Amino acid sequence: MKTLFSAQLAEAEKQFLPRTKAVLQTDPLYDKLKKYHDLLMQSVSNRTTEKMSSEVEDVLSNPAVTDDCERRFLWSTDDEKRLNELNKTCKLIQPRAECTWGAADESEQGQYNDKRMQLCITKDCDFKVIYRM
Repeated sequence: MKTLFSAQLAEAEKQFLPRTKAVLQTDPLYDKLKKYHDLLMQSVSNRTTEKMSSEVEDVLSNPAVTDDCERRFLWSTDDEKRLNELNKTCKLIQPRAECTWGAADESEQGQYNDKRMQLCITKDCDFKVIYRM
């Protein structure tokens, strides 16, 4: 079954992988965020776990309740204003053309994403139960 799925996926790639290259984007906000993100990634020992930077831990009164909406924050009114401004600024970052999963539905990449998702849902989840006595 896995071989059949791999063959179908390869066929979808032949049909739908984009033939056009994304145009290089220039976005100073994105570049600044990427540089900061890369710096943070260097400070994390294991990228597969949910680690918090020291900056985040500093504003949480109890990091163990991070997912709890009722948690208490230690930031000041000025910090809150700064965070709200950062939130507004983040919305100005341009969507990345090379981000394959964020592609527009009508684009070649979007069509490929749709086909791949259909294959994953309908074929990759197929399995066969084998009883051995």
